[in-house]
Amino acid sequence: MKKLLSIAVSLLLIFALVSCDLGTPPHSAAPDGNKNESSSGTTNSDGTGHGTQSNGNNSDTEDNKNNTVSNNNASLSIEQVNNGVLKDASSKTMAVPANMKVLGTADAKEETNSATINATVVLYRLDGDVVNWTTENDLIYVITAGNNRLVVIDSKTMVPVYNVPLAGTPAEMSIVNDKICISLPDLCRIDVFSKADCAKESSLYFDHEVSSFCFYGNYIFYSEHDQHCKVFKKNLLTEELTVVKYNNQNTFYQPKLYLNTEDRILYIGETGSSGSGIYYYNADTLELKSMFKKNNYGIMNHTREIFHIGDEIFWGNYRLSDTNAKHLIGRYGTADYGSTTFASNELVSTYEGLFLADTYECVINYFDAGFDFEYILISESYNIFFRKRVLDENIIVGVNFGLQ
Repeated sequence: MKKLLSIAVSLLLIFALVSCDLGTPPHSAAPDGNKNESSSGTTNSDGTGHGTQSNGNNSDTEDNKNNTVSNNNASLSIEQVNNGVLKDASSKTMAVPANMKVLGTADAKEETNSATINATVVLYRLDGDVVNWTTENDLIYVITAGNNRLVVIDSKTMVPVYNVPLAGTPAEMSIVNDKICISLPDLCRIDVFSKADCAKESSLYFDHEVSSFCFYGNYIFYSEHDQHCKVFKKNLLTEELTVVKYNNQNTFYQPKLYLNTEDRILYIGETGSSGSGIYYYNADTLELKSMFKKNNYGIMNHTREIFHIGDEIFWGNYRLSDTNAKHLIGRYGTADYGSTTFASNELVSTYEGLFLADTYECVINYFDAGFDFEYILISESYNIFFRKRVLDENIIVGVNFGLQ
């Protein structure tokens, strides 16, 4: 119980400090010299390049040399570094309780003699609407619409290292092996970038506006970009196309796709204010294995996220078996409401609050705490990131504990 109280107090401290930062007037907006430049052909999950086509359109060529930032170049101003991507960035160092490390993995739970550890809080105001984000190896990958950008931020140094213009408006991003794949619905294609330097490599073209997608050997599963969407399975070698169906229904409401390669299961999770369900399909035969659709109608699900941890799926605010959607393991917060925005072996965050994964106990209720950020990410080095939408911009708050 003491540990739970310590976590709650620690989070409230960060929320209070972050709230103070949000009240600070932003700096002058950086000049946006690239705003008119137009963010899983791409590689497959096995690393091959079947079905890809190189893009010979010079108008889509990105000069990554001009969009790369050296972490060691401290002489550059925020305006020069971000080239209009970040409208403002400010940071400060503060001491937070050492037991905040429980927000990381089990390795972070080691005891410390110090009552506090230093943390750097960075407030980023992004020009553009954050469409999708993820973290890997302490890098934050962000795609934005409006200005159409792929931005990569080093979460340890809190410095943007890549800022790449996209050829169209992005819908979803997926990191596949050493590639960054981004769907561009208005161009009916997926563009693939090298994860090493964010250089554009190729494009994969479709007859539909592509939104969510995932790769499966020589196949790609993808959904249309609409409210009621068809989901397709496409053979990248033969171009053969198959529609995924549920009984006589051949559309899903704003679906998110996720592939469980070990059990060969395709998950289709709907997103909507009501009527949302999650469907489990045999990835080979497209046979419907099971589904979870509360009361035969559905639940309120505001996010497009599916988390696969161990042998379980976290979707909506529910915890399900990863092989049988009818096997309901547990629920976080209010029934049929909440929507999971982050999940790990230890913690689950929903729109309502932060919960301990195994006990389902609410550590922080965001509303009661006056904390209105919408999404949370935790990196491998236990840095925490929050983001929310404010008028015509997005705000990302990074909390860096300086842990290796």
